[in-house]
Amino acid sequence: KDTFKIFKNKKDTITLILFGIFGMLACQYSYLQAIYYTNAPTATVLQFLSSVFIVIGICIIEKRLPKKIEIFAVITAVLGTFTLATHFNLSSLVITPLGLFWGIVAALAVVLYSILPLNILKKYSSVVVTGFGMFIGGVVLTIILRPWNIKVDFDFMTFFALFSITIIGTVLAFTSFLAGISIIGPVKGSLIAGLEAISSLFFSIILLKESFGFFDILGMALILIAVTTLSLKKE
Repeated sequence: KDTFKIFKNKKDTITLILFGIFGMLACQYSYLQAIYYTNAPTATVLQFLSSVFIVIGICIIEKRLPKKIEIFAVITAVLGTFTLATHFNLSSLVITPLGLFWGIVAALAVVLYSILPLNILKKYSSVVVTGFGMFIGGVVLTIILRPWNIKVDFDFMTFFALFSITIIGTVLAFTSFLAGISIIGPVKGSLIAGLEAISSLFFSIILLKESFGFFDILGMALILIAVTTLSLKKE
């Protein structure tokens, strides 16, 4: 009974729908697309450009020029993205244009995902917000993609992968993140979430046997330095 209280308030309902579509759905879909066209660590790091987009948005809203530390962070993030995408070879992209595109979309989606639910999280638990957000996003995506028309060979690994990404990678991860930012705020939350990029790189090397060169590591490090600088500055 208490779970559905959120729908008694029109404003909260609209916020939840926007969060489900432009926050939850957009964040998950674009991130997985970025992984598909690049790899997990690259997609994760590109997603962390969200902090830079927040700074740019704040400067536009407040009609001011960025501060020195903000300029440093933006330049560092752009340099990191450039390094990751080109390896300083101006004639070609090391990662595909679609990979870069979806990575940037994922970063923009994280901004909406982190900002849209802040007000309703003050009134409802992260479980309720995440659950309905996933349900709304799932319904919209099901209508668009019609998964029943897609042929899939279901075996043990397929079920295991679906279980892992649904329960561990989505339900637990997103619920925990929303619960975290509702307690310590988005600043500390985004800073701690930066560990995701490091763990993604580690497990990709250990479990997937992927290899990364000097420029890949350098690009990721530059973006993480930019995000950390912004987080510490806000704090």
